[in-house]
Amino acid sequence: MRVPLSWLRDYVDIDLTIDEAAELLTNAGLEVESITRIGLPGAELEWDRERVVLGRVLRVEPHPDADRLVLATVDYGAAEPKTVVTGAPNLFPYLGRGDLSGEALYSPLAMEGATLYDGHKDGRVKAKLKGRPLRGIYNDAMLCSEKELGISDEHEGIILITHDELRMTNEESSPAPLLPRSPVPGTPLQDVLGDAVLEIAILPNTARATSILGVARELAALTGAEFRPPSYDVDDAAGHAGGQVAMWDTATARKRAAYRRNEADVWSLAFAGDDTHFITATHDWKVALWNTAEESTPLHVFDGHENAVRALAFAPGAALLASGGADKTVKLWNLSTLDLVRTYRGPRDFITSIAISPDGKLIAAASLDGDIRIWSTSSRSQRRRFAGHQGAINQVSFAPDGRHLASAGSDGTVRVWDISRRRAIRAYTGHRGEVKAVEYSP
Repeated sequence: MRVPLSWLRDYVDIDLTIDEAAELLTNAGLEVESITRIGLPGAELEWDRERVVLGRVLRVEPHPDADRLVLATVDYGAAEPKTVVTGAPNLFPYLGRGDLSGEALYSPLAMEGATLYDGHKDGRVKAKLKGRPLRGIYNDAMLCSEKELGISDEHEGIILITHDELRMTNEESSPAPLLPRSPVPGTPLQDVLGDAVLEIAILPNTARATSILGVARELAALTGAEFRPPSYDVDDAAGHAGGQVAMWDTATARKRAAYRRNEADVWSLAFAGDDTHFITATHDWKVALWNTAEESTPLHVFDGHENAVRALAFAPGAALLASGGADKTVKLWNLSTLDLVRTYRGPRDFITSIAISPDGKLIAAASLDGDIRIWSTSSRSQRRRFAGHQGAINQVSFAPDGRHLASAGSDGTVRVWDISRRRAIRAYTGHRGEVKAVEYSP
């Protein structure tokens, strides 16, 4: 049975080196026969921490002199992005789509001097990456396929990863092993895709552990760590890939209704303070207002964003609606007139969360750029800007009295901000992983 440590970490925190974890399991009766390292020290191909990093694809443009090549602009944590010449077929669908920063599209980037496997030769033949002109454009970096990194023999395209799929897998070599964070461009690829796979013998007396959950449960028992089995809870209403919103009766667990405007993925939804209306934010740049009694057609579709909409918030009394997303703007809508009131700008990356203060006077927005911005709902003036998280912010929430704001970060912290004093007053660091949500009790 092959058990990736990265998968085990979904269900139990492992504060051990790879070898220590293998020895502990073996001594407990789960015999680890071998360890396969991928990209890590000791692997057949160790990824250079300086030259093989995580890149974020910002733009894909045609090569001026080659139909089968494209130019990918890639952020890799430096002051300026790098232009990479590539023929990866899975990048061609992004041609002509302009700024892709809202797509949050990532790929492994190898730079000159890195050692990889040659993707065009049979077997696993190592080669050192050297810069050279490709049809008139000098190229000293490459976006990598699974074969070039030694992950598999797949070489039909490069590895593409969305932001929601990113996580730190190799906490052993991370500078902060007990505080995993959401990776950013320039993060060593060892810390993103590096892994170790334990091959565990299947013995007659270990049937209880012949699964990922079984091994995770065993490790939790051996180390005293918390075991986190997957949740099977069902929400009252949930957005789906494919554009559907399903609503259930929580008392009977039966589906009451299904709403769909088109096939665009639903990223966020919110109820308007009661059970008669709700709103959805979708990947096709639209915000839709629904009556729960009408499944076929929304009451109104708000059109104004220039990229996918990710975040929504109602003002108290449901008089105003705020929306934000990958176009790096927040828009405020009047629900009585259905008109756009104003647009707020400033964030350098897409909006992940929006909150409106209990008195309806302030609107706060969190972003992947790690900042929180607060504006007045009655004007375009920016009242506050808070910075302190080391990475993206996933959610913000106003306190019931409106004087404080809480934020949940990919750096594993929850921070509380005093709005009038313009500073953080508290930081909670008990989480071992990325914090996705935060909310005040009423």
